[in-house]
Amino acid sequence: MGTQQTTRLDQARRDHEATTAQTAEATNLLLEALKVYFPEQAGSASHQDCISRSEFRSFKDQFRAGMQELEELRAENHEMKSKLGKQEALLNREIHSAKRSEERLVKLEQDDRKDRLSYGTRFSTLEVEMEKNKTKHKEVTRSIDAVRSLFDNNVEKSRTMHEEQTQKIDLCKSKVEAMQQNLDVEVDSKLKDTSETLAATRRDLQELKQQFTILSSTPAVSSTIPTPALEELELRLKATERSVGLVKNDATEKDEAFADQLDSMQSELDQLQVNLNKLQANIEDELPGKRGLTEEDLPNLDAWKDLGTRITDLASKNELSANITRLEELNQSIKSELEASINQVRQKALQGVSEGLKPQLDYISRTIENHIDLLQRHEVRFNSVTTDELAKMMENQWRSAYGLPVELRGLVDRYKQLEAMTIKSYQDVNKKVAETNGKYDGLAAQFQNLVKRAVG
Repeated sequence: MGTQQTTRLDQARRDHEATTAQTAEATNLLLEALKVYFPEQAGSASHQDCISRSEFRSFKDQFRAGMQELEELRAENHEMKSKLGKQEALLNREIHSAKRSEERLVKLEQDDRKDRLSYGTRFSTLEVEMEKNKTKHKEVTRSIDAVRSLFDNNVEKSRTMHEEQTQKIDLCKSKVEAMQQNLDVEVDSKLKDTSETLAATRRDLQELKQQFTILSSTPAVSSTIPTPALEELELRLKATERSVGLVKNDATEKDEAFADQLDSMQSELDQLQVNLNKLQANIEDELPGKRGLTEEDLPNLDAWKDLGTRITDLASKNELSANITRLEELNQSIKSELEASINQVRQKALQGVSEGLKPQLDYISRTIENHIDLLQRHEVRFNSVTTDELAKMMENQWRSAYGLPVELRGLVDRYKQLEAMTIKSYQDVNKKVAETNGKYDGLAAQFQNLVKRAVG
């Protein structure tokens, strides 16, 4: 749109210059025609049909004033052309800036499309990983069930072994008590009887020794007592004492060995009891109730806690909320960049507009098309009238009315009207700024739509 307006303005400027040149050429032709119609004559009689010198001088003064006014209008026209050139340069800069903004928008759309594709791929990968994790979770659940059943079986086996060991220990205790009773009844009685017999035998032996001593002192009796029989009796008595001592030692050793065996069995029983207590404590730690594993008891198991830790680590590595937060941050940055671009474009658009023209932006935006249509009508009008037609028309009017080229005044008036129309048209040249502002408002709407699509 800006390029089309610039082309039309250039065409209007060229047509205006061509019209000015044609007007100058028509003026020269008219002066030559005047020389032909009014040749110089020597006598005073040859000037009878001519106009008076005062009238001719007034005509020359009017023509000079018209030419001076024409020069002033040309200077104003030149000044307006320079202003128009500045406005066109500003418009071109704004157009290039708008193009750069459009290119930046296209690039941002491409980046956003790539990011969306990348996020889609990442989300698909994350969904696949989550499905794998769900499958692993099911497998781990089955493994936990298997471990739980195996653990229950081991607990039942341990309880059964504990009961068997308890029964064996009770049986051993009963046997030990029976053996202890037998020892107390039999061995003690035998030892007591043997001790009593030995004591009686010692007393008898002492009595016999005393009697033997008494009798051996009598010569009549000493020859009749058999001495080896007494020694044999002592030897038998000592042998009996030794056998009794051996029996007592053997009984003591057996009693000590049985006591040691009983102590070892008791220590084994205590160790089994300790192991059973540890197992029972572990069962109570892992399983508070005695009803078996339930869904409420799973979070208290170490295996379940390890599984939760692994799942948490995997979730922390592929956290969906972090990706969503990153996408929101990217959309926010795109939105801020678009808003910055909008503000930058608006600032550039307002930098070239003076404070007095800013309230007229709305009026400029409504009348810029009328200005373009007016320039097109001027172009058609300039092309419709040629220099020859204008010269013939002026000559006919001069001949019919005054007989001299007073239509030069009409030509000057027409030129003034043309200049006035051009100046009036150029006074609305700032309407282009409003059109540019309208374009920028359109770009701002596009930015907002892009932001909505990016955020949505």
